[in-house]
Amino acid sequence: MKRALCIHDLPTVGRASLAVILPVLSAAGVQCCALPTAVLSSHFGGFAPVQVQQMSDQMARSFAAYEKQKICFDAISTGYLTGPEQAALVCSALEKHTAELIVVDPVMADHGKFYHGFDAGMVAALSALCQKADVITPNPTETALLLGQDPLTACWDEQLLESRCRQLAETFGCDVVLTGCRLAEDHVVCGGFDRKANNFFMLECDYVNAQYPGTGDLFTAVLTGALLRGKSLKAAANAALCFTQRVVHTTFAAGCEPRFGVEFEPLLGTLEDLLCH
Repeated sequence: MKRALCIHDLPTVGRASLAVILPVLSAAGVQCCALPTAVLSSHFGGFAPVQVQQMSDQMARSFAAYEKQKICFDAISTGYLTGPEQAALVCSALEKHTAELIVVDPVMADHGKFYHGFDAGMVAALSALCQKADVITPNPTETALLLGQDPLTACWDEQLLESRCRQLAETFGCDVVLTGCRLAEDHVVCGGFDRKANNFFMLECDYVNAQYPGTGDLFTAVLTGALLRGKSLKAAANAALCFTQRVVHTTFAAGCEPRFGVEFEPLLGTLEDLLCH
């Protein structure tokens, strides 16, 4: 069984980050080794106030323990980090703990603006981390920031999507899956660039008029699991998009409260079929 070290935050309430990634990767047949970057009373999408305990000291001790005990991982994935110092800690750890697959979700911004507490310093820190990645999964805002561009001026179309994916791949020397881009009122797309195949691709799904925290984490977890099972970047991204779309539509149809996230649990049994085809 493949083993993945997942370096993300852990909300105790709400389906996001490790609360999503751990069960999804397990359902994908991957042993998920969770290393929390912070423990939160809830995620930030609809709950306030949020109590946060950052875990940098424990992370450093854990990295040292893995090295001493010669624990190896087939994949390492990273998501929300509390600041540039924590990003630098992870960057340094990746130099010592090799893996066949490193997936970096450069979590720092959305909808044209930084998340609370982040600024240009986080862009620099995550840019350095992206240099270590095999695959990065930014959203449109994070893409613009990583490329030193204004996140509010882009008018997205397929040509720009391909251009940005290629720019990211060239800048950071990795494969790219750019998520959550709306090119039309009723469609959401993700674009990808596979460096080995020198191939851009675009995948579409229907837009649902609701905001659910944690869908990016869900997507990245399925993507990581599919890549570990030998799927190509495009096939892995397609499996991730199909599962995410299925879960979002089911949650929306059930009228669930958005801030608790998407109800993926009843559909975990369908994930294996997606990953087998």
